[in-house]
Amino acid sequence: MSFASMKTKPAQEIFSLVILYNLKKLLSILLFAVLTSFVKVSELVPLNKEYRTQIFFSSNSSLRINCKTNINKFYCDFDINKVSDSLEISYSTNGSKLDFSKASLILPNLFFNCGGRQINKDFHALLKTEEFPEIQLTLINLSFLEKDACNAIVTVDIEICDIIKTYKIPVTINTDNSINVAGKLPIDILDFSLEPPTKVLGMIKVSNEIEIEFHLNINIC
Repeated sequence: MSFASMKTKPAQEIFSLVILYNLKKLLSILLFAVLTSFVKVSELVPLNKEYRTQIFFSSNSSLRINCKTNINKFYCDFDINKVSDSLEISYSTNGSKLDFSKASLILPNLFFNCGGRQINKDFHALLKTEEFPEIQLTLINLSFLEKDACNAIVTVDIEICDIIKTYKIPVTINTDNSINVAGKLPIDILDFSLEPPTKVLGMIKVSNEIEIEFHLNINIC
């Protein structure tokens, strides 16, 4: 579309075209992190119709849980290469928002590495891995921040130990060379009835506040 042709269209129609042009990029968010695609301008799809697409994460993506104690900090990295299969997501458009009906990511607890055998053991004890072996992230919707196609709010359900909580995550999107989505989500593990562990006769205490940090490089199949 040329600039000259855009000037002849009403402002509302131009804004609609800009939104549609960016939908495919914004759909590549996961979350998730997560995990979306976008509708091209040339497609000009009607609103409220359901669509499906498949995505996968490149090997340089990362997902980390940041933790801290009263004396230091540590983190647990998820092996994103274990998520080798593509993910199918279903979505519909609703103005400047995308609503999802099928967009879930399963994170097996065993694929997290906290840097050592004992701390990994403590991590799995905290998450009750033997009884609840995975974390599930389900993408609910994505909303644009006004007219800014580089920032959005993602609503996700996070399920840990059979308890589901809903969160809103601010995310940034970079599409210079590929679709890159980044964000951070603070979580209170007490919300999932998890008890922060203590060590050395209670002298070392793990904070109940953790942070999920993700940098996702996403491709559309």
